Amino acid sequence: MSSRRPRWVPDREAKECTQCSTKFTFLKTRKHHCRSCGSVFCDSCTNYQSYLPEFEYTEPQRVCQSCHDKIATEIERTQNRAFSNNSHPSFSDDRDYNPPNSTSLPSSNPNSNSNGPSYYSTPPSQNGDDTQPAYAERKIVVLGSRAVGKSSITIRYAEKHFVDTYNPTIETKFPARIRYRGKEFNLKLLDTAGQDEHSILQPNYTIGTHCYVLVFSVVDRASFEMIRVLHDKVLNACAISPLQQTQAPKPNLASDHPSNSNGINGTSTAVENESKVVIILVGNMCDLERNRCVSNEEGEALARELGCSFIECSAKTDENIHKIFETAVHNYELRFNQEAYHQETPPTCLLL
Repeated sequence: MSSRRPRWVPDREAKECTQCSTKFTFLKTRKHHCRSCGSVFCDSCTNYQSYLPEFEYTEPQRVCQSCHDKIATEIERTQNRAFSNNSHPSFSDDRDYNPPNSTSLPSSNPNSNSNGPSYYSTPPSQNGDDTQPAYAERKIVVLGSRAVGKSSITIRYAEKHFVDTYNPTIETKFPARIRYRGKEFNLKLLDTAGQDEHSILQPNYTIGTHCYVLVFSVVDRASFEMIRVLHDKVLNACAISPLQQTQAPKPNLASDHPSNSNGINGTSTAVENESKVVIILVGNMCDLERNRCVSNEEGEALARELGCSFIECSAKTDENIHKIFETAVHNYELRFNQEAYHQETPPTCLLL
């Protein structure tokens, strides 16, 4: 049941920012209403985005810092209650997955063509054969602040549909399957609870993990600024120093990746360095261009600083969703399994 939206303070009554008291001017300092409380703030004091499903908003809305913090606190309380009541299916054990037969899975490459070569495809049907091949497993953990679309990205890739309602996640695992350079992989995608600077990475986030996907929203500046904190937490959990992560030599093999030749805007496919962890930086909600507060150039600059690949995507439109997980497998195999990587010569021409 929806709630009544707050009464907005009329523009004529708003002479200064409610929080910082900056005087509003016609050209320099604009007025912005917080969609949660209705008060008027300046640009910097409403540089936050939150989901407000109780007001029947379907997309993240501009809110003030106070409301943003209150919403985040309430989400955390909801998560804690779910933990204490065991009301959410949390899979903390490392159980094996039984992915559906490959015939039920569409190709992992939205641009794949059955008549042309492809790096990524769905493994062929086993035709009822009881002797299934032993697929290699790759565990991919998706991390990010609250309400940046971690679940939407994971569900869009694994289950092929978009979830447009926000429900705080505790922890959920999704199976997927992909073929890369003639080899089949079972992907174990771990969708995690929203992180903040005080959150602790759970042991099952780090044990047996092959790649981390760090997600921010291009319409939420605070989530972008959280990336460095999350990146440091990952490095600390993996016992890697930031200097080791950013200054290790990079392999000169990134051009082998098929996505390097397609020129998709918002995608940086530089392969990470030789450190012990693979990280992909992802900017979600690129379809909300009018509300964007983090530019593509800022995302690319941060990726260069952290030594990781960068991809902009939209879970809503399915833009670049497959590329995230294809790049994760590619970068891991390139760095840690180069012998197998070179067993099959990549095609010189790729049909997209």
